[in-house]
Amino acid sequence: SKGKKIDKNNDADSDIDTSLFVDADKLKETQDDITHTPEFLGIMQDVQGNTQYNTEGMTDEQREQFLTQIGIEKFIVQKAQAKLSQLLGPRMPHVAMYVNFISAKGDTSMYDSLARHQEITDEEKLRRPDIKWSFRNAHFFMLDVGGGLKDYRKAFFDRLSQDSSARADDLWKVADKNIRGWERIGPVPPELEPYFPSTYSQAKAYYADGGPTIEASGQLITPNTLVK
Repeated sequence: SKGKKIDKNNDADSDIDTSLFVDADKLKETQDDITHTPEFLGIMQDVQGNTQYNTEGMTDEQREQFLTQIGIEKFIVQKAQAKLSQLLGPRMPHVAMYVNFISAKGDTSMYDSLARHQEITDEEKLRRPDIKWSFRNAHFFMLDVGGGLKDYRKAFFDRLSQDSSARADDLWKVADKNIRGWERIGPVPPELEPYFPSTYSQAKAYYADGGPTIEASGQLITPNTLVK
């Protein structure tokens, strides 16, 4: 509802950008199983032979960790693409997938991620346009396919509620700017503003039931409380 409308005339030329959010703590429990599969070992051969990954200045241990992380991300995307292709068959559009690791609290939580982004100065963003908006921080608050983000969103707002109202508003402004920056080129049209909460109090109400979600059953859940 926020992007272009897809019809039979443009669906072949359209693609879908998606983020796969993976629980960082649960991944630690299964990582050994993943890294011993033939599929992963095959991926790692390609990763280790690819010169586009800059490992200059890294120790052997750091290099191994860095390349293993890339291999795991590629493994996850490969599995997700295969599952999607199985479900959609020839109707499958081009889907770009990006892996993001998430947790309810700690370094990979959305609260910590937004706090880090808040510390980036305007001067740094001018020098490096690639860090002006965070794709990860924006996608966390967009359409949740499957309902898997509900608990993490609740954890984010629970943590935000522990801050002062001023701090909560300031941090939500970081989220809002990221969402708008990635979702729209230019200002949000007035008719779509109800789907873009701009204050902490609006966002808390908007995401009270998890926010916009397509549940595993296929049912679309839209927020009961739109921004007024």
